[in-house]
Formats: sequence, structure tokens, C-alpha cells
Amino acid sequence: MHSTARGNADDSWHLLFGPHYEAWRCLRNQGRFTGFDLKAASVSKENIACWIMVEALKLGFPGYKGGALNYDRALNSEFGSGRARAGYAERLGKKYYWISLNRLLGILSDHIPPCASYQGTVPGPDHYWSVDVRKRDLTDMRDVVSERSYPDSILRRREYVFPSHESDVKKWVKTDDFVTHETSLFCTDANGVVWIALQRNEAANDLGEDDSWTTPYLSFDVFYTSVLADEEIFGTKSYDRIDRAFSDHASCYRSFLGEYPGGAAFSQLVEEGSTNTQCDGLVRTMVTLSRGGEWEYEFTSETDQPSLDVPCQDLVKALGLIWDQQRGWLDEAGSLVAFTSGPYRNNALFIRKSALDCFLEETGRSLLYRRFANRGFIDQRGDTGSQIDLRTYLKYIPKDGLMVVHEESELFE
Repeated sequence: MHSTARGNADDSWHLLFGPHYEAWRCLRNQGRFTGFDLKAASVSKENIACWIMVEALKLGFPGYKGGALNYDRALNSEFGSGRARAGYAERLGKKYYWISLNRLLGILSDHIPPCASYQGTVPGPDHYWSVDVRKRDLTDMRDVVSERSYPDSILRRREYVFPSHESDVKKWVKTDDFVTHETSLFCTDANGVVWIALQRNEAANDLGEDDSWTTPYLSFDVFYTSVLADEEIFGTKSYDRIDRAFSDHASCYRSFLGEYPGGAAFSQLVEEGSTNTQCDGLVRTMVTLSRGGEWEYEFTSETDQPSLDVPCQDLVKALGLIWDQQRGWLDEAGSLVAFTSGPYRNNALFIRKSALDCFLEETGRSLLYRRFANRGFIDQRGDTGSQIDLRTYLKYIPKDGLMVVHEESELFE
């Protein structure tokens, strides 16, 4: 009996840290525990490994008569034991291991002092150590909450007619024949409500469905991004410096959707610098609550949930907006004030012009845009390709519209 029990235990240890050794090594090397001063507390990596394995045994793995272990063996037999195994066919051993890991983080945070971060800051007693091991967002109900009606028709894709490759394509590359900035950013819905895009992306090319990757083609990409400024910056700072605020974007990977905009975890990620909502005092008007990666282990819905683009904290808080649990933001009366729309390569985050104008007037802030456009003739195998980057900086004036402040271009041939 002793040998059988020991055999099951040995098998369970092997299952936990044999097949999952790479995950365990990744866990150690990516800093799950580096925030704690383990050396000062005389806690070794071996201590941590043993504690997790023993805790898994206490929790019930391999289980009565090895039931859980046998279940995992059956999964291995049906789906394989490598990383190519279907994500939903996860073994019980790894789940026990993950539960143990979360428990250990709580124990360490209660008994071992934290280390200073690379920025020199030391986490306080209210630090959320579990943020880095999140895999399931119970606040994301987008797959079960009925979606309201959004004025998506304002984001109609404009069919662009590309010239023949036999024409002077290099001349086409240098030509800025895009629609006006007002046409791109200002839209009126069927009810006469004017919407302004805080961010808009549009792209197209003339590649055919059956063309290979080596086929030369014409393409363009247009990206409008915006920031909020407390003071005049155009003409007072270099455009190379200003451009950094527009080039990067605010993306938060670990926050639950329902924690935005004022949740402690989201605020912690901003304070730590892992989510950059501003640059040099310029506040990015859009935040992306990212999904993918480890969130792909979430199998409570039939399909993977996409990332969610939302208005920045300042807009949400000042306008008193409430998330509708889909892709819109409502005011206290339940009216739609902001929403995101469109698929990849043709999407935007819209806000009501009336609400935006009210915000700018009450706060005294300015809304600034940059349009970055790339046009090109792409020749993967030849030397006839040509591309150009166009940068246009604009200022939004509520009564007058958009004012172009500065333009520049960079040609690549």
C-alpha cells in the first residue's frame, strides 16, 4: 500500500513538474516571485517548488485512488501532452498547481517584505500581487449580455480605387489624395447626432485573394490618434518629442474590464508604468483593455473575447460615463455618449461632439490630433518599391473644426 501511494505521489509530482516544467521555469524567470525579498527570508526556489507540490497534494491531487491523475492521463492520451494540445483540454494537475501558486502569493505578501522595483519604488501593503497571475475575467459578460444598437453605419468603409501598376506608381505614392480630416473624423448618424472619432484607423491594398506574398502591390494605412493637452505645445516643443505621445498607445493587459476606469488594479498598473496613459503631460484619449495571451485560457465563452477600446479615464470620469458591458459608454440618463466600432483595419472610437465640447470647455483643455499615413508600392522581391510616411498635426477647435498646425513627410525609395 505504501509503495502504491508513493507511486501515485511520484506520478503526480512528475505530472505537475514534468510536463509543466517549461511553464514552471517561465513562472520563475518572469518574476512571479521576484517582487519579494526571498533571499533575506532564506526562502529558496527549491522551497517554493516543494511547497507548491505539497500544497497540490493537500488539495487532493492525485485524488482518491489516483482518480484525478488517471483523468489527466486520459487527457494526455486523447489530446497529447505537448503545447499543441487544445487549450480547453487542460489537465487537473495544472489547475491544482495554479491554485497553489495563487495561495503562495498571498502567503508571501503577508510574511515577506517586498523588494524595490526597477523604478526604485517599493509596493505598499495594499499592493495587488495577484494581478500578474490573472487568467479569467468574471466582469467580461460580453458573450451573454445582449448588445444594444450602435450607430455603426457612420463608419462606412470607403472604397478606394488604386491606379494601374503600369502608371507612374511613384507619383501616386507621393500624392496625398485622402479624404479631408473632417470627413474622416466627423460623422453624423441617422438621428442627426454628430460624432467625433478620438481615434480612427483605415487601411487597404490592391492584393487579390489568390495573389502570393511576393506579388507587388499598392497599399495605404491611415492612423488618427489624439491627446488632451493642458497647455499649448505646438510651436513650443519639438515635433519629434511631441510625436512620442501619438506613436505609442495606452494598453492595459491585466485589468478586468469592470475595473476600468477607477479600479485599484488598473490604477496600480498605471502607477507602476506598465500602462502608459500619458506622455510628457499629454493624455492619450483612448485606452485598450487588451485580451489574448494568457486570457486565451478563458473557455467560459464559445469564442475568444476581443480587446476593448475605451475612452480615457479623464473623459469617463468627468462625463460620468457608465460602461454598458459591451462596447459603449452611457451617461446617467442612459444615452450613448461613446462607443467603439469596426473591424481590424477599419475601426474607430467615437464620442458625441456635444459631450466632447462640454468637456473641453469645462476643463480648459485642448484636443490635439496626429494623422500618420503610409502609402507605398510594395515589391518584396525587387528594388522598385517606394513608400512615404506623412505626418499631419491638427488642433480641434469646437466652433471651427480642425486646424492643421504642422505637416511633414519622409520618402523611402
